[in-house]
Amino acid sequence: MLAVIVLACYFGASIWLLTSASEAQMRIAPGQRIAGIALGTVAFVLHGWLLWIALSGAAMAFSVADTASLVGWTIALIALITSVQRPRFAGACALLLVLAGIVAVSTHS
Repeated sequence: MLAVIVLACYFGASIWLLTSASEAQMRIAPGQRIAGIALGTVAFVLHGWLLWIALSGAAMAFSVADTASLVGWTIALIALITSVQRPRFAGACALLLVLAGIVAVSTHS
């Protein structure tokens, strides 16, 4: 259930980031990018919590899905930092957040 919430948060964040990707839209509604970053941060924290639940009992024997989710979590962090520092890359960051959400669903708990 938590994985689906993480996916929904990542998708919502990517939609907000995509709608703020154009220069004209950034001037009209600058808060959309901030809202996308905020929702992406919520998704990132929930994804980390999901990974903690899934990997805390593992004795360094991660499955392929857990490893992909861990890599996706790192990619989400990079995408969020990039969208804060470079607003013109919001569209690319939105795509990376979608990919992070897809691999978050595959995390085994």
